[in-house]
Parts: sequence; C-alpha cells; structure tokens
Amino acid sequence: MTQVLIIGAGPVGLFLGAELARHGIIARVVDQRSGPSTRSKALGVQPRTLEMFADCGILDEADKRGRRMYGLRMYAAGEELLHVNLEDLDTAYPHALILPQYDTEAILEELCAERGVIVERDVVCTGLTQSVDHVEVALGRALTHGREEASVERVRVQWVIGCDGAHSTVREALGISYEGENIGSHIALADISADVDLVDDEMHLFFSAEGFTIFIPLPETGFWRVVFSLPTGTKVTHSHEWFQDLCTKRLHLPINIGIPTWMADFMVRQRKADRYREGRVFLAGDAAHCHSPLGGRGMNTGLQDAYNLAWKLALVLQGVGHTRLLDSYDAERGPVAKDLLDETGFTTKAATLTARVPQSIRNLVLSAMSEFESVRAKVAGNTSQLEIHYRKSPIVAENGSSLLGSVLTANPLDEIPSVADWTEFSQAPRAGDRAPDEKVGPSTLHELLRGPHHTLLLFDGAAPTPAGYANMHAIANAVRERYGRYFQAHIVVPHTERPNEIPANESVVLDTHKTLHARYGAGAECLYVFRPDGHIGYRSQPADSAKLMKWLARIFL
Repeated sequence: MTQVLIIGAGPVGLFLGAELARHGIIARVVDQRSGPSTRSKALGVQPRTLEMFADCGILDEADKRGRRMYGLRMYAAGEELLHVNLEDLDTAYPHALILPQYDTEAILEELCAERGVIVERDVVCTGLTQSVDHVEVALGRALTHGREEASVERVRVQWVIGCDGAHSTVREALGISYEGENIGSHIALADISADVDLVDDEMHLFFSAEGFTIFIPLPETGFWRVVFSLPTGTKVTHSHEWFQDLCTKRLHLPINIGIPTWMADFMVRQRKADRYREGRVFLAGDAAHCHSPLGGRGMNTGLQDAYNLAWKLALVLQGVGHTRLLDSYDAERGPVAKDLLDETGFTTKAATLTARVPQSIRNLVLSAMSEFESVRAKVAGNTSQLEIHYRKSPIVAENGSSLLGSVLTANPLDEIPSVADWTEFSQAPRAGDRAPDEKVGPSTLHELLRGPHHTLLLFDGAAPTPAGYANMHAIANAVRERYGRYFQAHIVVPHTERPNEIPANESVVLDTHKTLHARYGAGAECLYVFRPDGHIGYRSQPADSAKLMKWLARIFL
C-alpha cells in the first residue's frame, strides 16, 4: 500500500513531496496538468521561505534564476508616502526573491526527481473514500497514446494530501466548507517590458483616484509585473494600448511599455477551509486557503504548510511520532491563514478606496507611518513572514524557574538562575517561535540546525560548574540513546576552548563571543529543542532532564 498520495504538483505539492523524501518517505505525486506551469503566476518568495529553501538545498538555484527585491515604495500624486526597507530584517536573507512560478516549479520538480519522487501527469482525482486504516482514491487518466477511453485506477493509500488548488476536488469530496468573502476588487495584471524611471530592486505601489497600480521587477532586466485594481464595471481589453493608457494616467511618470507577454484579470476572493484535516486526508496551499495577491504571501503560506506537515507525517509513518503531531498541523497553520486573510483583506480594501476623503485619510496615515522606524519595521516583519509563531500550539511547551526562587537562592557560583537570568530568559525567544539566527563561531545557528532532525542545545550559562557539565552530558546522552537519528544534541559553552570537564565524545559548540547565549537569554544553564521546521518546540531554565523527557514523550512514541 502506498504510504502518501499527494494530489496536485504545483509549488506546494512538489515541495511537500521533496520534503517528505528528505525525511525518508517517498510519496506518490499526481497532477491533472500535462506539464509544469508555463506562466509566471506567483512571483514573490519571502525571506522566511528563503530560509526554508536554504534548509532543503535549493536556495542557490533559486537565487540564480530570480531577482532580489530589497524594499517597497508607496506613492500618491507623484509623491512618495512610505518606504519599507527589508535589508534590516533579522535573517541571513533580508530581501524577497522575485522568481516566476514556472522557475519555482522547475526547481522543485528537479529536486523531487533527485530524491526519487516522480510526478505523474494527466491524472485527476475523481473521488475518494476513507476507512480507519486507509483511503481509497479514484484516479482518472486522460486519453493518451491512442487510448479509446479514459481509464480509472483505484488505489489504496495510508494518507492523502490535497494540494489541488482553490477548486480542490479533494476538499469537495471531504465536504469541507471553504468560506470567506468576495472583496469585490477587480484585478488585472500583465508581464511587460517598460521604459520607466524606477529602481528595479524594489516594488512600487502607486495610489490614484481610479485604484492602485503595482510595479514588480521581473528577473529579466527591463521587464515588470504590473498589477492594476480596476473600478467596478471596467471593461478589460488586454491590449497594449489599454495598459499603456492606464500606466500613463496613474504613475505621474514618463513611461513607455511594450507588448505584454502574459495578461490576466480576476476578482479578489478570499477563502479558508474550516479544517485542514479530515481523518487520513489533509489540505495544503490554495486547497486550504486563498488570499488577495497584495503582499505576495499566498504561495509562501502554502509552502510553509508543506514544511510544517512533512516532518510530522514522516515521524508518524516511521512509527516514532505520536499521531497528535498530525492534529497540530491544523492547530498551527489554520491561525496563520486566518491572520493573513484578515490582513490582506483589510489592505486590499484600503488600497482600492474610491471616495476622495477616505483616500486622503489613507495617504495621510501612510505618510505619518513613514516617520516611525518601529512601524516600518513591523510592516517589513509581516511581509517577510519571519514573525509567524506557534506559541498556542498543543505540541510546544516551556518550563521556567520561579521568580521567587531566583530572588531567595541566587548564587553566582551555582546553576540556579538569578533574577537577571530569569528576566533575560523570559524575554528570549519563546516555545513556538521561529528560531532567530545568530553567529556561532565561523558558522550560524541556522546552519547548525539544518537537516531532517530535532536539535537539542544545552546552554552552559555564565556559571560553569562540574555538576552542570555532568548534567548536560547526561541529558544529551539520554536523548541520543532514546531517539537516535531523529535528534542531534550539542552543549553550547561561552568560551574560546572546549572545557576539560566535558567528555571527549560530546558535541560542543563554542559560543566565543557569547552572542548565542545573549540571544537566547542563557545567562544561566538552560536548554532549547528546535524542531525540523526551525521553530522552538521546547525550552527550559534550568536544564531539567525529567521535564524534558516528559515533553518528548508527548511528541515521540
């Protein structure tokens, strides 16, 4: 019996197939299209997704094909209202990457092939039913190679993942509702060459009385994705003259455009499935949620769905993960999509205001925002998706010492946290947060975490003691012995040399400049567990073996 069937080979289905393979599970992937996308479609790859691409080994190829975009500028009546700079983001990749969807799919399909995952084309899901231990799926094959009639294959699989888009047959077969709102905004877009005085490493958003116009630089020099909002009832002609006239009226800049290489128009509809799992079937990507294109985060959200689900499903299939891991997929990813729908819905309505007074108020607010660095940073953080967290997830937890205990028993020569240590730890990254990166010797934390495994970091703190080292070595040993290849463990010490008290067979990370200790509030002994998707699963101060093992027993069998 096939373990996993992925229905849909867009970016989300391909990434999910590649990620499952990296975790040791070879899925079957089918798609109703005869070949990969030939349209540019989704363009923006956000910084958080770039971190994921680095982890799975395709960042260099994506970077080679794409164009880096370092910021966003907003204008009205020829004047700049707001400039959002991505270069100060807390990541090794402080930029978006403009990468046409056909390139994204080509890179991911090649990655799948390298890992033994082959995409079957011209195959459509026509129905499914499930029982306690399997799902039966009907797969229809189109007329090909002289067949007189289409054939239907009935397959039994353990798990199915619907990545088959907003009109998902998988979702419909499950009877899962897909509710939301029709925002009412009419959008037209074109990929086009343009002679215009705009920097080509940023996105440009122009507000006008008729609606907004966005210019996004494409990888090929001189070419842009141009997106227009249109008043209700506008007749779209998709002609060169029509696009030229729109640009001339809205930009307040001299511009000459070429013949569009691709054009499309659509109404903005936002939807979200009321649940992402039904028994042995999951939804991901547009099958689970679709958004306004403003912000360029729809595809990224789907890719992050896949990144979240792959490691959990792999652990369950390998017989080492609790099935509650699978329940956490909806609990973690559902709220992310809801927040994105709320934000992009509000943004789209604000951007498409037609009345003069509301437009003036919007422009004044944006202009005022430009005066505050914290506001600009917040906009950049939301766009980058670096601030997404799972703090309310049922599978993350943390343990801390009491403040009263710190006050009464503080001693700089032992491992008990002081008030200052307690405070620093309370303000450090929380369980459920994306792990912030930091330099560690010649490498970085993210480089240390890469791979399809959990990582345990045991921080020495500022009061090294033989008893503390013995405790950390014992914890690291216990985790490795119990969970084997699914875990890596390291003791992090704020020194330039390895302490003699730590056994020679123990992995030690030298935090020479103490930057990692400072970033993670490790003034006193503590520990962090990082999940394969780069989020913090558990943390504790002090490093308590019994409590760590109790938490691990909730995740692993």
